[in-house]
Amino acid sequence: MNRKHPKRFADDEMDQDGTLEEGNPYSRPQRQTRHRNPRIPRWIYRVIVILAASVLGMLLWFNRANLTPENILEWIQVQTIGMGVGDGYPTPIVGNSVEKGNFFCQNKELYVLSDTRLTILNSTAKELVSRQHSYSSPAMQSAGSRVLLYNIGGTGYEIEGFSNTLFSGNTSENLFTADISQNGKYALVTEDRGYCAKMMVYSSDHTEQYSYEFSDCYVTDISLNRDGSRAAVCGITAEDGSIVSAVYLFDFSNPNAEAVVLFDSCFLMDVEYCENGSVIAVGDSLVSIIDSGGNRTDYGFNGQKLSSYAIDNGRVVLSLLPYENSTASRLLVIGESGQQIMSVDLPSISSCISLYADTAAALVNSQVLFYAVSSGVSLGKAAAGSDAKAIALIDEQNLYVLGVSEIRKTNIS
Repeated sequence: MNRKHPKRFADDEMDQDGTLEEGNPYSRPQRQTRHRNPRIPRWIYRVIVILAASVLGMLLWFNRANLTPENILEWIQVQTIGMGVGDGYPTPIVGNSVEKGNFFCQNKELYVLSDTRLTILNSTAKELVSRQHSYSSPAMQSAGSRVLLYNIGGTGYEIEGFSNTLFSGNTSENLFTADISQNGKYALVTEDRGYCAKMMVYSSDHTEQYSYEFSDCYVTDISLNRDGSRAAVCGITAEDGSIVSAVYLFDFSNPNAEAVVLFDSCFLMDVEYCENGSVIAVGDSLVSIIDSGGNRTDYGFNGQKLSSYAIDNGRVVLSLLPYENSTASRLLVIGESGQQIMSVDLPSISSCISLYADTAAALVNSQVLFYAVSSGVSLGKAAAGSDAKAIALIDEQNLYVLGVSEIRKTNIS
């Protein structure tokens, strides 16, 4: 005998046949509709992790020269020392005087080298570094967390970290100039018996890596690239009664200079190796942008007199006087290609200028005038004080001012 099984209904059939009526033994509560968020497939997460690991690996690879235990420890010490708040600005100068070239801002921290002491301050005037020196003509170069301090015309030099003095030494001949790279390699240029000058390049452990003797050029400046593998050196010589300047380009894997670029009737005083591999040379009559092959693009001053300049991130800001005893000046910015990208007239002579991102600042009498690099439009001004000697932009709005006896902080108003 065949038994009949109770009829089962699908939910939609039950709805159609009225089986959800009260008393129906086969009725079931109606299900609520669930709204589910679409799930991201696991393979997408795997791709994201792989990409992140690849980017991290590339960053570590390109910075492998800097990732030494010494550098990592120094970075930790910098972060620790940088904590805390100072008494604010204005703050007194430690020492009797500070030259304009020994007053600059890097990573929003202020570097000040007086006739007696190296001081590094944060934005609240807290002292991050305070080291005494005994140099009669001190100068400094900074890269990363290191400062190369040296005595122009003397033999002493030292490398300062945020936590302590990392190294100190003496050269056999008097120093002309020096520079230091991000990974701790550094170069010293000295007098040399029988030659005009000698360049010596040292690795971060202070062993000599490279040397070169200049037979017909008195060196005025040197600049290393970021990893200390290349250098640009500028200097002067005399030929037929007139000054001739030269820029030497070095690759330290080659015992000879890779290129020598000559400039007639020009006194080159500053050279800067840029992140893009080009070199900026600043002279009394022109600015030159030189590529790695020695090809150059010049911006001539056409008889105008240079009163001040500053280099930042591949660009140069200049203050030019139309003639020797002019009471007015012109502020202009030269870009990475060697072309003028901004020019404005200033009401008086600018004694110091600074450049940061899209802001150019000029110290004119007792005021700082701010201009947009991209358009030349005036952004405002700030009081600097009648004793202002130098300025250094912190960002596009704020800057430090060097006075005779104190350091101040001001902004666009």
